Amino acid sequence: MNILIVDDSTANLLALSNTLTDLNLTITATHSGEAALKILLKSEILPEVAILDVQMPMMDGYELAKIMRSHPRTQHIPIIFLSAIYTDEWHVALGYKSGAVDFLTKPFNPDILRAKVNVFLDIARYRQENEALILHAKEQADLLAIAKTEFLANMSHEIRTPIHAILGLSELALQKDTVIETHHYLEKINQCTLNLMCILNDILDSSKLEAGSIHIEFVEFNLDFILQSLSNLFSDNAAEKGIKFEIEISPDVPRDLIGDGYKLQQILTNLIRNAVNFTSEDGTIIFRITLQRMEKQKARLLFSVIDTGIGLSSDKYEAIFQPFSQSDGSITRRFGGTGLGLSISQKLLQMMGGEFVVQCVLGEGCCFSFELSLDVQMEKSAHSKKEERQLIEAKKFNKSMLNFPASSSSKDSARRTPDEIKALNKIMAELEELLEGKDFISDRLLDTLKLYLNSNQIQLFSKLYKLIRNIRYDDARKILKQMVEL
Repeated sequence: MNILIVDDSTANLLALSNTLTDLNLTITATHSGEAALKILLKSEILPEVAILDVQMPMMDGYELAKIMRSHPRTQHIPIIFLSAIYTDEWHVALGYKSGAVDFLTKPFNPDILRAKVNVFLDIARYRQENEALILHAKEQADLLAIAKTEFLANMSHEIRTPIHAILGLSELALQKDTVIETHHYLEKINQCTLNLMCILNDILDSSKLEAGSIHIEFVEFNLDFILQSLSNLFSDNAAEKGIKFEIEISPDVPRDLIGDGYKLQQILTNLIRNAVNFTSEDGTIIFRITLQRMEKQKARLLFSVIDTGIGLSSDKYEAIFQPFSQSDGSITRRFGGTGLGLSISQKLLQMMGGEFVVQCVLGEGCCFSFELSLDVQMEKSAHSKKEERQLIEAKKFNKSMLNFPASSSSKDSARRTPDEIKALNKIMAELEELLEGKDFISDRLLDTLKLYLNSNQIQLFSKLYKLIRNIRYDDARKILKQMVEL
């Protein structure tokens, strides 16, 4: 244990040091407040107690105590004042106001001084022991978190492997001529497996967010591609339930943005999926994007998902954003789900600088909205914009995965914008990684890839898709390599 003694009298320093010698302390003694500050700010080991004289030249004990209390490095050190002159109540009170925990007068009683110092040393020992326990507990918690992350990573691979097999085999069987009843069973198997994959992805995303291993990226993306993907994903599902699904985007909304487009799409997917799940036949779902304002090169966009579903009472707003929670237990029984979608979306949105605004009427529907400020890409020439729009229109996804639109020209690759080339390289790299790890590959990723392919690559896409769905990943990697070379 360490103690600091500050007194401008050499005799007093010797007397105090001799009094405390039998406490087995490391004593640091100095003659001035300035010298004491240098010791406190430069020493690696801080004292557990400081004994300060009040009256000293240049910097007195009161000023030194105030500085110690104001500095985060020294603010926790107990201070005992010693004074032979300033012994009246006003000066004693001033000492306590300056940050002292005790005030003794000279000449001091050695036994009383040792007893008081011992008390503060005991407090310091308890604090150090508690800090050691807290540090040990934190280390154990970190180890458990690492073990949990490794367990989830290993288990996700073990779970995904049979799920991939079920998906691939069921989709392969659906392509065969079977009796109606058997075909119906196969469709149910396929859909339930897809639902299981979504649940697994939600659990893994929730764990990654909890571990802090998900980060926001700032990359260029095109809003139209996200809208097309959402339309492809939900139009048929909504139509099967007899729900009218509309996408509305104001003409002044910039399309070429900078931000995390993937996580934005994940948030919107969760919102629209909930709207489809909780809206009954003849209902309506509107996904709307409007420009709130432009701030130099930033666009403040308002995203809204409005439905005419079952609605929600205002006292349930907080509950729906809690992990594994829904507004009531009957929701899970009636509509399914893990209760993780909104929790994940809220955390992702907060990381991106936004917050959900919820407006619901029980029995009438809900509106989930949020605002985001996104950087706008540098202005492109009118000619470049026109060509890009034409390319997007020419490459809009045909709803049948096996009926591909005819390529308009063999010069597709020459007409690609730098942004499209960058996006294509990123998607192909992601697909290569999934194939190498034999992980599940969603139709959404393949749909997005197809938007960027040229006429030569599109001819290989059908073969690539069939190989992936037949779980022939090694052969699929060979086809992908040929597509990259084109």
